[in-house]
Amino acid sequence: MSNTTPAVYSSDLDNDLVYNETTDGEWIPCNYLTYMDLAAFLDWSALRPMTEMEFEKGCRGTVFPVNSENAAGTVAAASTPYTIINAGTASEAVSPYTGSVLNANITYNATSPGAASPLRVGIHATASANRISAGAGYYGALDLSGNIEEVCVTTGCVAGRSFTGVSGDGTLNAAGDADENFWPGINGNAVTTVANTAYGGVTGVTSNAGVTGRGGSAGYTGFNLNKVSYRTNSTVGGSRVNISGGRGVKSF
Repeated sequence: MSNTTPAVYSSDLDNDLVYNETTDGEWIPCNYLTYMDLAAFLDWSALRPMTEMEFEKGCRGTVFPVNSENAAGTVAAASTPYTIINAGTASEAVSPYTGSVLNANITYNATSPGAASPLRVGIHATASANRISAGAGYYGALDLSGNIEEVCVTTGCVAGRSFTGVSGDGTLNAAGDADENFWPGINGNAVTTVANTAYGGVTGVTSNAGVTGRGGSAGYTGFNLNKVSYRTNSTVGGSRVNISGGRGVKSF
């Protein structure tokens, strides 16, 4: 017999079984997501996965590319661990930035203060920050380099290039999976050399053919992995790990 009790989701960063306390990390990005988890959320919220070209445009804007740049448009970044203030709260912050004005604030392994943990979304965008100290992309989008890896639709394989940019419609299939035409992994496609097709009416996005990781994360030990142009692999998003998450975009 099916369980019809609605699921309840809460934050409990300190693991004391008291949910949604002020220190329970509600403002830290959601990690341990597979691409399939992300796709279901994006479909339900009428968004869609971001393409890697959109990722690069968000980082670089209209400026000519800089060799080996991060999302803030610079090559160098902070390289020592941040000291966290008000951990897990809405005001979680890092100690005042004292590095070179040319070094972007990026949350990656060398700066994350423990277990490659992500920090509050947009933590470096203080009232006095500029693009470099905020680690921001050209248009102001935050955490495009570091914190949580971006799962993007890739141009590097047939499965990714078959994506048409259709947005989610606010509903999922009966299994709770995304069911949008041509989305990576639709109909269970797990083969990168096979184009994704229209939804067949049975199996939704249950695999990940056609996505790649961009932008690095708090768990990446080498800062080169957080560069705008760096690609990981075309099978990212298949398992739940601490660096995996994502964000959605919208077609109009």
